[in-house]
Amino acid sequence: MFGHETPLQLTDLPVGVLVVFACSSLGVYGIVLSGWASGSTYPLLGSLRGAAQMISYEVAMGLSFVAVFLFAGTMSTSRIVFEQRHLWNVIPLVVSFLVYAVAVVR
Repeated sequence: MFGHETPLQLTDLPVGVLVVFACSSLGVYGIVLSGWASGSTYPLLGSLRGAAQMISYEVAMGLSFVAVFLFAGTMSTSRIVFEQRHLWNVIPLVVSFLVYAVAVVR
C-alpha cells in the first residue's frame, strides 16, 4: 500500500497452522457440554456421538494438510502462500484437496 509491502495478517508464527487447528477444534467442547447440561442420559450419548464425528473429520482434515506441509517445506501460513506463487497446491495435491473438501463440508 502506497509503496510499502504490507502483509495482511497480524503475526506470522512458524507453526501458524497448528494454532488455527487448535482454535477450530474447540467446537467439540460445546457439543459435549450441551449434552451434559441436559441432565439426561440420551442427550449426553447423542452429544458424544456428535463429538466423535467431529473429531474423525478433523483427523482427516489434519492429515490432508500434512501433504501441504511436506510440499511447501514449512508450517508458516505466509510461507505456504509464498510457495504457491508459480503453481497452486491444489494441482499437484488433488487427492489431499478432495479429502479436505469432503471433511470441511461434513
